Amino acid sequence: MNKFLKYFNTLKYLRFGQFYNRAVFKFYKPKIALNAEPVLNKNFKNLTDFPIKVISLLDGKNGQFRFLNEEHKVADKQDWNNSDINKLWLYNLHYFDYLQQDGLDKETANFWINKWIKDNSFPNGNGWEPYPISLRAVNWIKWALRGNELSKEMQKSLFIQVRYLRKRLEYHLLANHLLANAKALVFAGLFFDGTEAKKWLKKGLEIYAEELPEQILIDGGHFELSTMYHAIILEDLLDLKNINAPIKNLDKYIPSMLTWLSAMIRTEEEISLFNDAAQNIALTPKQLFEYADRLSIDYKKIKGSYDLKQSGYARLEKGPWLCLCDGAQIGPSYQTGHAHADTLTFELWHNDKKIITNSGTKEYIWGQVRKYQRGSKAHNTIVIDDKVIIEDSIKGQYDKAELFFHFTPDTEVKILSENKAEIIKEGSKFLITFNTENCNLTMQNTSISTQFGLEISAPCLVLETRGKKKKYIITEIKTL
Repeated sequence: MNKFLKYFNTLKYLRFGQFYNRAVFKFYKPKIALNAEPVLNKNFKNLTDFPIKVISLLDGKNGQFRFLNEEHKVADKQDWNNSDINKLWLYNLHYFDYLQQDGLDKETANFWINKWIKDNSFPNGNGWEPYPISLRAVNWIKWALRGNELSKEMQKSLFIQVRYLRKRLEYHLLANHLLANAKALVFAGLFFDGTEAKKWLKKGLEIYAEELPEQILIDGGHFELSTMYHAIILEDLLDLKNINAPIKNLDKYIPSMLTWLSAMIRTEEEISLFNDAAQNIALTPKQLFEYADRLSIDYKKIKGSYDLKQSGYARLEKGPWLCLCDGAQIGPSYQTGHAHADTLTFELWHNDKKIITNSGTKEYIWGQVRKYQRGSKAHNTIVIDDKVIIEDSIKGQYDKAELFFHFTPDTEVKILSENKAEIIKEGSKFLITFNTENCNLTMQNTSISTQFGLEISAPCLVLETRGKKKKYIITEIKTL
């Protein structure tokens, strides 16, 4: 019965179209013509350079790649779909982000594009799934826009990939996946000329017209409420601005998303870690702001306290202290794939030094690590009677409540009494005091994942309080 209720309480939020399109996606295998003689749009160009990406192709001749802090060699045809390797790693291999890394020469780039074409026959393997097609198509086009000519064979392959993508749009998932599909259709629709390309462009623009008003909230946040995916979607919209894509209200969405991002960070070198988020996946805030500046986009950067009402986040800043607080819902009810059970969590900085952090995201593979990192205990929030908290409010009587405080790995924490602890961070000392009854402080050695593929040992302070009387837990932190 519990399993039935779990499925019911999940599925009841899905839209009818998701049920229908999931069935279509699973059972309908579209057939497409594999012949094409594409014509390029000679007037297609970008306004400024696209941003440089993290180096992931370490050795082009020997096929040494590094994604998600994991290295593998790609030599044979089967390596593109090696079942012994993390599927997300293989996805990254198929994305071709490495075409945007600094210093990549034409010979190496052409070798790997041609190798992909040779090794990945239609429609088999990871590379022919809609999301990898979407990212790869854009990266191949960006490579061409950087002054690198695509051969006739490359143009034909790209054309067929987008033709297939048009038949496999991810309406069963919606959210950021559908936006990635739309971006590829717009890029390809402008890169190529002709009737079919115009249809791709029209469909891509239709998706953006339908999805952006819902997915970009009034305060500028992306509705999945992940800082990482917000940065990814923002880069996408900046890319579309860069190619003069005729998307309705694009000049409204981009400034608001830039402002939202500025409110959700302390430094421009890294994002905060709310919901699924890790460093070195999306562009850094600094890269995004510089990109926007090159495109002459006018936007406001937030300093001081600020309320992101529609997203549910709050920025509280006073003197050297900054606290980013999460009072948000878990995201769109019909798509919670990147949500965490993190109601009431927060991250804390003193000057530019981060002291308290969420646990981040190591992987998407479902298992103990994924289950833990999406759960309440991996966040700076409350766990009541050992239950995961995903509700927007907590009511009723409980026997035990635990408050978790996850510190960055380079922070030292010492318990001084049942309600006091000393925090030492790079020579600075702070005292944290909990004013409540019947409490007990303990230390746990946990781990955080600031990047995919990494787990770093870090201290965690746990405040446990028991009893059925109503309690108010007041936390005070001050500099020593």
